[in-house]
Amino acid sequence: MEERLGKKPVKINIPADLPLIPLDIALFGQVLVNLIDNAIKFSPPDTPIIIDVAQSKNDINIQIKDQGIGIPNDDLDRVFNKFYRVSRPENISGTGLGLAICKGIIEAHGGFIHAENRPDGGTIIIINLPKEKNDQ
Repeated sequence: MEERLGKKPVKINIPADLPLIPLDIALFGQVLVNLIDNAIKFSPPDTPIIIDVAQSKNDINIQIKDQGIGIPNDDLDRVFNKFYRVSRPENISGTGLGLAICKGIIEAHGGFIHAENRPDGGTIIIINLPKEKNDQ
């Protein structure tokens, strides 16, 4: 993603004692690519993308934060639906499938994903993944 990022800074905060978790690295890599690509598209070039990772007793929490235009509150729950696109005056291309794909991959791993707006502007995409594989 180096070419797409250009000079956009990326700050990554991952604790040293983070445990390994069961996941498909290729699929999860696609989630990260989709989310970082959205952060690039919807935020100014000189603002950072911040990736924070933390753990709780049972979960790993990953937050991808940008300082872009945010998501209208009415659209926060819908952006993960197939083919749903937030109506924007800008000509930003896409199929409306990226976040739906992310949701499917995260849910297949027993986790969940949702979006929030940052109080100071921008979006936070929050992913929670279980530390242990839950066979159902």
